[in-house]
Amino acid sequence: MSDLLTTGNLVAGLLLLGSFAVWAVLVARWQRGEIPVTWQPREPCPWHAMAVGLALPVSIIVRMIVLSSAANAERTPIAALQTQCLAIVLEIVVLMGVLAIWAPIRGSDFGIGVSGLAVDVRWGLLGFLAALLPVYGVNFAVQRLGLRAEGAKHSMLQALEKDPGGELLIWITLAAVILAPLAEELLYRVVLQGWLETRLTPRASILFVGILFALVHFNPDEPGRPDHLPLFPLALILGYVYYRRHSYLTVVILHAAFNATNLALAVLFGK
Repeated sequence: MSDLLTTGNLVAGLLLLGSFAVWAVLVARWQRGEIPVTWQPREPCPWHAMAVGLALPVSIIVRMIVLSSAANAERTPIAALQTQCLAIVLEIVVLMGVLAIWAPIRGSDFGIGVSGLAVDVRWGLLGFLAALLPVYGVNFAVQRLGLRAEGAKHSMLQALEKDPGGELLIWITLAAVILAPLAEELLYRVVLQGWLETRLTPRASILFVGILFALVHFNPDEPGRPDHLPLFPLALILGYVYYRRHSYLTVVILHAAFNATNLALAVLFGK
């Protein structure tokens, strides 16, 4: 365990050092009058207002139906994660179907292009590093203010603590690192923010979606685990990067890297 803690401290320290370095470069660019993230132009979002209005409730309803259908069954942690993965996949499929009813699905509307793949990955990873300082800063403040109950953990981490087996970790990785970023960035950035950018100022659209993203992650049944507070700066950075790049892949990589890092640190620190 001591070796894992040492490794965890080293990894966390290197990540924070990388975040400091990214912010130093961003501030230097800003002082020179340069925009920190290069602009990727895109045509106005084609999503129909009805599709946008249905996106969030449809996503919530689909997930609730799948999860509630298995709520009364005797389930192992792995079976519960499998059900959650199924719910997320169906959420993505239904959401894409709702979008396709009023407008054809085009790769360009997602900022997807082979020629810019390397650039999208690079901005996703840089955005991930930039998010670490503000997110962990807010998380530190939450801890110092006593807003987080001692020992409060995400249900996935609680399950992993009871069963640290490899199969459970694989399903947690699939749910949290791959599927959740795909579903959430499709809904919040590509659909909601993409449509709002055609109606509101960029700042207003980023702020509105960021608040919505944080509120959706608030669980009133767990007041001792205010994860929505440190997720708010993450949502703002995701929103800003998406506004500048208009790339679904970029924000998915940013989000996935963030979740993967938190999962890895939780495993290393035995939390």
